[in-house]
Amino acid sequence: MNTPVASLAPSRRRSAKSSRSSAFTLIELLTVIAIIGVLAAILIPVVGKVRDNAKSSQCITNLRQNGVAIQNYAADNKGVLPAAGFFISGSSNRIYSLSPYVTADTRHLLNSILPYITVTKSKSWDTQTLVGQSYAPTFDCPAFKGNAGESSYQADRYVAVSDGTEIQPWGWHYKAGSVFITNPKPLKTTLLPADKVAIRDRSLGITEPNHSGYQNALYFDWHVGRVATNN
Repeated sequence: MNTPVASLAPSRRRSAKSSRSSAFTLIELLTVIAIIGVLAAILIPVVGKVRDNAKSSQCITNLRQNGVAIQNYAADNKGVLPAAGFFISGSSNRIYSLSPYVTADTRHLLNSILPYITVTKSKSWDTQTLVGQSYAPTFDCPAFKGNAGESSYQADRYVAVSDGTEIQPWGWHYKAGSVFITNPKPLKTTLLPADKVAIRDRSLGITEPNHSGYQNALYFDWHVGRVATNN
């Protein structure tokens, strides 16, 4: 039996109407795009701030662990700090750069406290001088904005005390002929000013601050705090 054509027309009209009602209009599409843009403008800065806070927290944790390692070294060495740097003829540096990479040069602080920290095989820096050497994660600030492989922490060579003079808490190595001599020698922890910074984020030569408006710092009483900067 033949079906009348007229009986199919209402069904087709309903299908076309349903298709039109389920499609996005241009205004609806633009509205959705605008909403997504507003949400992105709100969320992106928030996500960036959360990421920066996480890096700062890791930096603080690293400094705290380094403080524990230095205390353990001192406890095993008659209360004396480890030596932190070495002398280069003609150098006027007032800081020791504390590299996270362990090399054969034993004059650095990192080498002194190796038994008290965790090290891994270096993966992130592959220069000819450091291939196959070790890496100490606690000596690397994840927020550091300098070049890859640079030191992200520093120790001040000179520390001002209450009478207006300066002391040198860390040992200072220099070479006399083929022999390395430490002069001045590191101080005992009992002689250190508790309110002065032992180790901080490195900022010299870095145009963009690692943390906005402050540096994380380990003090000589071994607590970690913040030092305001002018950046």
